[in-house]
Amino acid sequence: MGVSNEGKALSEKEVTQLNTAKVDVLKRKNSLGLMNINKRLMLFTQGKSPIVVASGKDRGVTVTIVLPLRRS
Repeated sequence: MGVSNEGKALSEKEVTQLNTAKVDVLKRKNSLGLMNINKRLMLFTQGKSPIVVASGKDRGVTVTIVLPLRRS
């Protein structure tokens, strides 16, 4: 599942910090919601469903969540 926008891109450093879930960066950027969602997904899926942030010049930002299939 992914969400994209065409707004201001993030720097490579910001993308790396978000993808490595550095709490201090998430708090500073007022992204507590993103941090909360990431922690809950990782707990619920036993570490199999991180949030991945991507960005590039003239591309905006894309946030992707990969949800594992549950087989019965």
